[in-house]
Amino acid sequence: MGAEAVDTIWAAQIGPALAEADAARLLGRSPQAISTDPRLLRIVDRTERHLYPVVQFDDGKQLSGVGDAVVLLSRSLLPLTIASWLTAPNRALANRTPVRALLAGDADAVCVLASRLVSTTSH
Repeated sequence: MGAEAVDTIWAAQIGPALAEADAARLLGRSPQAISTDPRLLRIVDRTERHLYPVVQFDDGKQLSGVGDAVVLLSRSLLPLTIASWLTAPNRALANRTPVRALLAGDADAVCVLASRLVSTTSH
């Protein structure tokens, strides 16, 4: 499978992403400030650009609970894996994605699952 096919598969799962300057504008912060924020999910593409998956944003800010999950998961997972986890249906969340659960106000359940995942991957 070629690089373009892999990129298409990832894009279908994760959805669109913003360039760093666009994400900074959305959040009303400087690119420098968001580039060092450990709560923001940031993926580096093949050309070394930092991209911010749109799925983590809601109404001009980061979706409540995403930052906590990103910080937890970053202890043992790579950003692309975190993005995949956030956007994949999860049986423990009634087959909702963690992002859908967060949109429904289930931040505690998402953080519990993220903590469990980190504890199983760090052994």
